[in-house]
Amino acid sequence: MKKLAAARKREVATIAAKTDATVDFSEMPEVLDWSGAEVGRLYRPNKRPVTIRLDDDVIEWLKSFGRGYQTKANLLLRHAMESTRQAAATSRQASRQRDIEQVYAPHLKIESQFDDEPEFVRQVEGAVNGILRLHSPANLALIKIDNWFGSRWLGFSGKALGQIGWTLRPEGRTPNKLGIPPFVPERVVLQRRFAAPEYSEIHPGRPIHRQMPASTALRRKAAIEEPETTLIWYSGNSKANGRGALMVYAAKSNGYWCWFAELERGNPWRIKTAWEIKPEDLLHLIEEGAGTLGAPPEMQPYCA
Repeated sequence: MKKLAAARKREVATIAAKTDATVDFSEMPEVLDWSGAEVGRLYRPNKRPVTIRLDDDVIEWLKSFGRGYQTKANLLLRHAMESTRQAAATSRQASRQRDIEQVYAPHLKIESQFDDEPEFVRQVEGAVNGILRLHSPANLALIKIDNWFGSRWLGFSGKALGQIGWTLRPEGRTPNKLGIPPFVPERVVLQRRFAAPEYSEIHPGRPIHRQMPASTALRRKAAIEEPETTLIWYSGNSKANGRGALMVYAAKSNGYWCWFAELERGNPWRIKTAWEIKPEDLLHLIEEGAGTLGAPPEMQPYCA
């Protein structure tokens, strides 16, 4: 490096001794808009000589671009490096998002009782949590019935079971017509209630199924008696029966998604029959409730 003259040394020392307060910035225009600024535009990473062995055809391909094939190779490697880093960052972000969703996703716990087959209760728990995650109802009422009940309870209306009665067709189950199934209160083993958004358990409140004249019970409508509430019934005594029933009236703004499923003992328990829900949709609900996130398949039409 060329030595500085004595006068230039004194000039440099004088400038270095100045403080910010003594520097005159009056002729320097103030930058108010930094939107066009580029970070690292003038950055040039250090170069390091290395020796690598490349295939002949790779070298010839690089040389086909003209002079500076080593620079070309460096640019290609840099592009691959940055793409890999970006993909890794995107994967980490997606993983963190899944973790957040898992932490904050609602998860109700349904404990098995002495008469329950634990695997059946686990399937019910998965379906319940799947409904909460996919549809986010305002309220949830979970009811356990003492024993098996069949699909005729789905949308049941009429005088009484065993007498003259009927089950409404899907298109007839509108909010004004969908009735609460008239289970006698003695069959109700438990009733639990949960409220959005955390779906923490609240007081069970007034029993949904209670003593009243049959004519009154058959006129009760879900939308009036339990507004904005998803109603879910499941059967008890599944350990002895080797089968279980699950019935859902999922409340939506435009009506209800109502369905019934029968599951039977297996390893794991399997879906034997399903009304108004495809078996693959029910499996998706159970997987969703267990924490397997993904786009749901197309659901059956709502009773709207």
